[in-house]
Amino acid sequence: MPDPTFLTHIPDLYATEEVPVEEKVVYIHYTIPASMLAFDWWIVELELGTELAFGYACLNGDTQNAEWGYISLPELEEIVMRGSPPALVERDLDFVPKKWSEVKQSWHRG
Repeated sequence: MPDPTFLTHIPDLYATEEVPVEEKVVYIHYTIPASMLAFDWWIVELELGTELAFGYACLNGDTQNAEWGYISLPELEEIVMRGSPPALVERDLDFVPKKWSEVKQSWHRG
């Protein structure tokens, strides 16, 4: 999990409902950094205590079915994809918070 102090800067669930999607700030990016897999999650809201988050997910590179929704961060961080070697979900430690419109422009799969 990210540093608890950092988490306090992420808006609570539903806090950005009135913010246009392109203007929402993405605070955390998770990915499976394996060349054959294209799994990405971007977090824009978080309920402290439960670590239930709201964000955008694109699974297996399927941009047609990628969507905004809710996810448990502890559950996300426990995902292990079978394979040799197994692939783990990792938080992108180099990610800097930015607007969704900027994420979309730089995202190589979107």
